Amino acid sequence: MDAKQCWEHALAGSAWLLQHQRPDGSWEELPDPQLGAFYKGSWAFALTGQPTAAHRLLDHVRAHYMTPQGDFVPRTALIHQTAHYLYINAYFVIGSMAVGRYEIAMPALRFLMAQQDERSGGFFSTPTPAGALGGTDTISTAAAGVACLATGQIEAARRAGDYLADILERQSTTSAHFYTAMTPDGALDTAAADSEVRWWRVIDLHAPDQCWYALGLPFAFLVLLRQASDQTRYQTAAEAYYALLERCVNAWEGPSSGKAAWGCAMLYRITGETRYRETALRVARYIVGHQETDGHWVLARVRGMPAAVLDSVDFDVTAEYTLWLGLIASHILARDA
Repeated sequence: MDAKQCWEHALAGSAWLLQHQRPDGSWEELPDPQLGAFYKGSWAFALTGQPTAAHRLLDHVRAHYMTPQGDFVPRTALIHQTAHYLYINAYFVIGSMAVGRYEIAMPALRFLMAQQDERSGGFFSTPTPAGALGGTDTISTAAAGVACLATGQIEAARRAGDYLADILERQSTTSAHFYTAMTPDGALDTAAADSEVRWWRVIDLHAPDQCWYALGLPFAFLVLLRQASDQTRYQTAAEAYYALLERCVNAWEGPSSGKAAWGCAMLYRITGETRYRETALRVARYIVGHQETDGHWVLARVRGMPAAVLDSVDFDVTAEYTLWLGLIASHILARDA
């Protein structure tokens, strides 16, 4: 599969979402829609040339899920409650900015910015009152960092980048595990190995199907940050995350590999090094290999399990894979062309 085919599969995913969108921005064939079905859609639509659909989706979200404080509720999944709360918020900031919906982006950004730890530069894993201490993690921090870059908050993005470099430097290059979070007092959160959020907090480098985006999203964000900054330390940190992913079992062939592939595609566009192109397309082949014939993805089937009816997570993963395929293809084609 080449980059042009990758783009075509992204468009197929976008077309499926468009076909299932009602005029009010909600989804058809989804009897119990959750917030998780909507937060990636505006960015995916904007990238694939469907701004009207992005506006309709954001209209629906603003009417049904957005609070006056710039948050988005209710949250029903553990991943969006306690693992990395700000992940949803960051996507809404980015997607809103992509189509000029500042009445959504600005309140959402203010809520997000209030969740940055003044000491470490990381972003809190769960909402934390001003002045209080809270745990931080790589996913929340990298997602918020991308949102900061999208809105011109460079200093906040730099502090997030410093946090991601620091948490990596604290851990041995020969360790079998990588800890993705810090405790409120600024130590590595090794106790999370026994918690309900273990999958997001401890990466077993010798086991398959780990939470690769806990490494891949920091990698992609640091590539972006290096472009926005004259500091070479962010390039060094990005390369270190890439090297860590290379040590893993199937970091390029898992359900959560797309964010790292985005980072690789960007590095290929920037450097022309073919290893990054090959890795990005390797992930793209995995994603396309699980796409249904009508263009969408079913998360249960991606994970090798049966599925009977459409669920909010299927709209979530379809928007996500549409987004990553589109980003992979566009960066590679920019260099190849």
